[in-house]
Amino acid sequence: MSTWSPFAADIDNDGHAELLIPGGTPRDGPLPSVTILHQVDDTWPAAGPSWPERDFQISNIGPAGQIPRGETNPPSWAYNVFHARPAADPAGVNLTPLVASVCADTCAGTVEIHVQVTNTGPAASPESVFQLQAGDTVVSETAVLPIEPGVTTEGILLTVPDSIFDLGEVRIVTDPAAVLDECHEEDNMAVVPDPR
Repeated sequence: MSTWSPFAADIDNDGHAELLIPGGTPRDGPLPSVTILHQVDDTWPAAGPSWPERDFQISNIGPAGQIPRGETNPPSWAYNVFHARPAADPAGVNLTPLVASVCADTCAGTVEIHVQVTNTGPAASPESVFQLQAGDTVVSETAVLPIEPGVTTEGILLTVPDSIFDLGEVRIVTDPAAVLDECHEEDNMAVVPDPR
């Protein structure tokens, strides 16, 4: 019999929690067991993708796994829960840059970069910015109007000196100051290939 605590998580990504109960101990041999319980008609309350600790508090960790800095805001009682998730996590945005095309004008010594930004999150994004960076240098910053979920902007044309490619890796970075609460932070950058 295990003394491990059960865990709650949405393991099949259907928006409802399952209960995982570890079984067995290292003495039991190489095949410990896991029992998974779920409600057949999915009438249990909605749940986020994980329950990262046994004494979970909604104010301890955000829906994307981020740890709040400083005072948690709002506190757990604002959700009317204790050691539980609220019925639904707030919807997030997810901005991702796309490099549609890169073209060098060798006579003029410039490069044209066509950039698009897509929002793959479930919520509309507010007005934001993206940066064109080369090595450690911010070459330009461009405003982006709000983007509805599942929408990709039309191409935004940037014309820059081709010498920026001598500064290091050239990339487009959405939400460079990390002011948006995004579903995924790891897809905020796209590398611009050197067309020369």
